[in-house]
Amino acid sequence: PEQANSLDSNRVHSIVQDSKGNIWVATAKNLNKAYRTGTNSIAFAHFKKFEKPKLLFLDKDDNMWVGLSGRRLVRMKEPEKFREPNKDNFREYTLKTEAPDGLDFGGIIAINQGKDGNMWVGIHGNGLYWLNQETGFYKRYAPDPYKPGSLSSGNIETILIDNTNVLWVGTEVGGLNKSDLSKKDIIHYRKDILSNNSLSNSSINAIVKGEADHTFWIGTQNGLNKINFIGNDYKNPEFKHYYPNKKLANSEIHLEHPVRSVLNDKDNDYWLGTTEGIFHMSYNPNTEQAFFNLFNNEMFEVFSSLEDNNGNLWFGSFV
Repeated sequence: PEQANSLDSNRVHSIVQDSKGNIWVATAKNLNKAYRTGTNSIAFAHFKKFEKPKLLFLDKDDNMWVGLSGRRLVRMKEPEKFREPNKDNFREYTLKTEAPDGLDFGGIIAINQGKDGNMWVGIHGNGLYWLNQETGFYKRYAPDPYKPGSLSSGNIETILIDNTNVLWVGTEVGGLNKSDLSKKDIIHYRKDILSNNSLSNSSINAIVKGEADHTFWIGTQNGLNKINFIGNDYKNPEFKHYYPNKKLANSEIHLEHPVRSVLNDKDNDYWLGTTEGIFHMSYNPNTEQAFFNLFNNEMFEVFSSLEDNNGNLWFGSFV
């Protein structure tokens, strides 16, 4: 961060690659774009008008979405050509909340795109939003103690929409929410202290589609969970818990083992971003055994990961 053409902060929130192969990095300061200065060297350009970005997301039309602090959300068209915001390449959306403007939320830290092309956006502390990106119209979903089928928590951490049009929303403390978008029903999955067939922790950091239909990997505040559903109706879930550091998991004081990010690479191997560093996981679906290797322990609190078009792996740490 001390050099003008280096990454402007060591605290990285999010990483994405645009359709032309450019790597974009959201840091605690600004939006950064990587560019090559030689065969094996890169430098970074800084976009200071995008201050304190929390999240980057590339949609199906190759637009890049930038979630900024507070409630600001930006859509950037043709990011590979972007230099300065103008009416042709830039649109900003402001998602209102029912709380006073002075209240500080955790920002937009989760976003995904539905089959209809519209966006699902999570504001930590204020709930889930459905956004029509063309009209700007949005609808907010929030927890309601009087409605059992409402969202379990407004602290949205991660969003996935699977190939069957089921929406998965991971929350802090509130567990995992599943909603069939054709039916709009919401089912909650949490840690149940009376059953091993439940989540190992009710705070969800990452959701990734598994190697088989109706299988998902969930990064929680205490370990990695695999959920397997029997049949096409997503009923009768089976939960299995995995811990990259078994010594930590089996310690007498029961320290939590957070898994911040989960990446499934082209070789069908998994890479876990944790508080300790980066773990490589080899998984045998026949035996359901997982083998972990601490690949890098020089990075801590690894919140973001990406495999680029050339098979290179990128990891972002927030320490």
